[in-house]
Amino acid sequence: MPRSTYENLVMVAATLFRQQGYSASSISDILTAADTAKGSLYHHFPGGKQDLAIAAARHSSQCVLELMTGCFERARIGNGCFYDGVQYLIEEIALLFDAMESHELSPVSATLLNGASNEAFRKEAESLFVEWKEAFITEGKRFGMAVDIVRYLGNKLLLLMEGAWVIARAVGHAGPIRDVGIIMREDQWSNPNMSSLTLMASAETD
Repeated sequence: MPRSTYENLVMVAATLFRQQGYSASSISDILTAADTAKGSLYHHFPGGKQDLAIAAARHSSQCVLELMTGCFERARIGNGCFYDGVQYLIEEIALLFDAMESHELSPVSATLLNGASNEAFRKEAESLFVEWKEAFITEGKRFGMAVDIVRYLGNKLLLLMEGAWVIARAVGHAGPIRDVGIIMREDQWSNPNMSSLTLMASAETD
């Protein structure tokens, strides 16, 4: 099914922002790549590039959320634990990085954190990161994990992945991203009573 003009603009902009960054991607670049007239862009995005950037960031964020859901579902189907879902997620992100012809910026930071320094972008970035954390906590609760533990792990994963992506771009391969998986496993290995904690937490978080 063909994409609508709105969808096409959003997806093209999201790709260009990842490849070049927000500031380096001009309206002209977006229109050319989308094969769309300027009037169509402003019809759907009255605020121009800024409105389009926010829509592109939301699209990229939704892709991350869907990937997260799929990885934890895979762990559940395979009778794995929460940490297996985390490992699947990290590996999927590493494979995504490997598949890129050019080592692009990470999905949300490419658009909002490399964009114009304004309050709208800051609030949007904060909102999307909160969505990721809440989704992560929801997945943890499905595995019977204590909310405090999952919140800690979610914050740790987000910080590590953003940093690992930057280093991976510098070295030209996804090794630093895969290293995050080793670091996240340390939390499981360092707490042999994690299984007991998860059982106790199930009653508290339902």
